Amino acid sequence: MKRRYRYNPETKEMEEINGEPKYIGGIIMGDIEPFISPVDGTCISSRSVLREHMRQHGLAHTEDYNKPGGFWEKKRQARADYLAGKTNPDSKNRKQQMSDAFEHLRNKMRYSRG
Repeated sequence: MKRRYRYNPETKEMEEINGEPKYIGGIIMGDIEPFISPVDGTCISSRSVLREHMRQHGLAHTEDYNKPGGFWEKKRQARADYLAGKTNPDSKNRKQQMSDAFEHLRNKMRYSRG
């Protein structure tokens, strides 16, 4: 087995480095296990086939939503703000829907009395 040494400036001696060197570089991922698509029953046998299949059917990976500042992080923050009482995002919309519903009932009752 190959031995590695480095110079220690404090002791002014060569010291043996134990263990494997840390690899700093890219990661090579293996291919995926083949599976049958639940969407249309085709066999998905590689990442390229999976990407094409997802593009054709308008699908997305959940990882696409987990990026920093992404969909789930924004939803988590909005929920935390709502629970803390900082915001009430549906208030205006909910009031408008209630007003529309009452107006609809009022008109329905007005015309049903004849």
